[in-house]
Amino acid sequence: LGRRNFEILYNARTRVCLASEEGIQAWTGRVAEIMKIVIEPSAAVTLAAMAENPTVATGSVGVILSGGNATLEGC
Repeated sequence: LGRRNFEILYNARTRVCLASEEGIQAWTGRVAEIMKIVIEPSAAVTLAAMAENPTVATGSVGVILSGGNATLEGC
């Protein structure tokens, strides 16, 4: 996370949580199984973070699922 982005998030009092590598990989595969689309592991970070930290989000969460750099072998 860059300094400027950190300052913006800090000033907005945004809560930050972590996602495990295992969770990211698992959600990459789950999206492929459930939605029949291939996404990049970076697109699964929010899904993994929300699953591992369910009390962080107190409202709606938007997730962009991108897959331009993904392959089936990565799932």
